[in-house]
Amino acid sequence: MTDSTWERWAQGRRTFKSAVIGLHEDVETGRIAMDQIGEYSCSDQLAALLTPESARDFAKELFVRSAKARKELGEWLTDRGRNAIAGDEDLHQPETMARMKNYLNAFRASTSGTPRFDVPYAHRTTVKQIQDSLADGWGILDFWRVDANTVAIFLLTPSSFKMTKLNVPFETHAFRSNLIRFGRCIDASAPVASDEILDDLYHYLFEPIMPLLKGLTGLYLIPHERLHYLPIHACRRYVNGRSRYLNDDFEIAYLPSSRILPHLPTLDLDGEILSLANPDLGTPKTLPFADWESRWIGERFPSLSGDFYRGAKANFASVQGWSKASILHFSCHGSSEYRRVAFSRLHLADDVLMAHDLLYRLERLKHGSLVILNGCQTATLDDRSLNESMGLATAFLMRGAGLVLSTSWSVDDCSAAE
Repeated sequence: MTDSTWERWAQGRRTFKSAVIGLHEDVETGRIAMDQIGEYSCSDQLAALLTPESARDFAKELFVRSAKARKELGEWLTDRGRNAIAGDEDLHQPETMARMKNYLNAFRASTSGTPRFDVPYAHRTTVKQIQDSLADGWGILDFWRVDANTVAIFLLTPSSFKMTKLNVPFETHAFRSNLIRFGRCIDASAPVASDEILDDLYHYLFEPIMPLLKGLTGLYLIPHERLHYLPIHACRRYVNGRSRYLNDDFEIAYLPSSRILPHLPTLDLDGEILSLANPDLGTPKTLPFADWESRWIGERFPSLSGDFYRGAKANFASVQGWSKASILHFSCHGSSEYRRVAFSRLHLADDVLMAHDLLYRLERLKHGSLVILNGCQTATLDDRSLNESMGLATAFLMRGAGLVLSTSWSVDDCSAAE
């Protein structure tokens, strides 16, 4: 496929999202649905009426309002995280949404006219640039669900660019039943569960294209739609009666978008360690294995100095110096917001760390740092954004991380530590 063909396909994707989903997403600006709730700014007419002194006072007042709204939102989300009762999410949802919108309105008002930070991959990236950034033996598989039962797969290698369409019976009773039973595998309390969907995924998604993958040793996977919720790397086949998974045949990594690859920094572990573990120490929500995990990281990298915070010391202030950390480790509770991804968050001792904070309130990470987000649902996407998976993990990549380890589902404390 040529660059012009790629551009026509990309334009079709953008048109589809705008027309069908109703969510305006200007891909070229790189903001990609991170703060689509609410809109407010100081008008030019109002600004023209202000004297320099009153303008400064007005700007200060807006900043104070923004800080106050952020503090109130953080307190609310922290309280909800610690005291929420299973099943009461819908009861508190209107209040949560109102507080989120109030903060974004106040934040936008206080930053009106302030240049946004530049996202490197917000600008046009050519196929050639992406190909040049691929290591030898690596390829990209970009999945796109065209209709109810068709998936288009773009395969990009250092020397070729191909597209093929596959029939995947998402809407059939058998496939949907396997999906449901697999969901119960994730829910440990479910009485009946099955992982047969892993066999189905391999059969429909990978078996037809295996000849195209010949010679590759690594794959970047870019899922789409409901594929985001499935462990594609664990697609399974059987060899001599034994299970063999996709990540037995290939090294696997996930990307939110192929455009980000040319701008990803090389992983650089020459620096310090910053670890925040078990902020809920001493509470019913304590994560005892998080303490062990933090100690293990220190032992695994004995040559690196660092700061290890646990319990009440694992607070928001602890992240202020993360620009020196080559390994940034969080082992705590996490919460996702499927349609308000700017507020997907990690729960610290005194506050929450949101994707929005990463993008707009905190300094950049050390270039090429390794980020470990060992909490529930830290890789969950914004399901309004069909082109790219936005969330905490992507926010860390946008701010300088070279590699992010994150989770798609809720995870058990012991399993996460292992």
